[in-house]
Amino acid sequence: MNARVMDHEQAIKSMMAERYLLGELSEIERDSYEEHFFGCQECFEQIKAGTEFVSYLKGLGAEEPVATATQPRWRRVLAQSLRPTPAFALAACVLAAISVYQNMITMQKLKAPEIESRYMLTEASRAGEKLISVSPSSRIRLAIEFQPQGEFVSYESQIVNEDGKVKLAVPFSIQGSQDMIEISLYAGDLKPGRYFMVVQGTDRNGSKQELARDPFRVQFHD
Repeated sequence: MNARVMDHEQAIKSMMAERYLLGELSEIERDSYEEHFFGCQECFEQIKAGTEFVSYLKGLGAEEPVATATQPRWRRVLAQSLRPTPAFALAACVLAAISVYQNMITMQKLKAPEIESRYMLTEASRAGEKLISVSPSSRIRLAIEFQPQGEFVSYESQIVNEDGKVKLAVPFSIQGSQDMIEISLYAGDLKPGRYFMVVQGTDRNGSKQELARDPFRVQFHD
């Protein structure tokens, strides 16, 4: 069955990892999520953490009961090991396993030194779009030149995709004779593809004017 691959934001909002581990997805949803998490390190690690939690419970002596083929094997292990606990406790255990994993990953990221690559877009865009080939877990800093003007009372730097959707917007103010702005972000916040870094100025009447726009392309590697 061909299933549309969901994006990471949709997977998080729909709590797909938790629902997948609890066997609550339809066949189409399951296929779509599996296509996603095999290419998404974060979701893959969430599923891995959940299955390892199940293996741990099984090691405590849970016996697998006879059940229908449509019920996931790991879920039968959980159901047996948690009897006569109510059904909501099953979900709570799975959610707790995922939550513990996420907290561990967050702490590791906070402790680990971050390497940030800086890209000057204006210079590259004179000959074409800048290619940014990075790991999705790395951090990047994008810089762009612009010409500040006296009629503007505020400025905003944006990351915009090819469809014109703003993926990131950062307001900023002018410091002295500043004519450059930088944005720092995780590469994984973007998908592979073509983007633009844009600088907009807003005047006292609320009218916006684009002051700079330079293209770049994101490409991921391990």
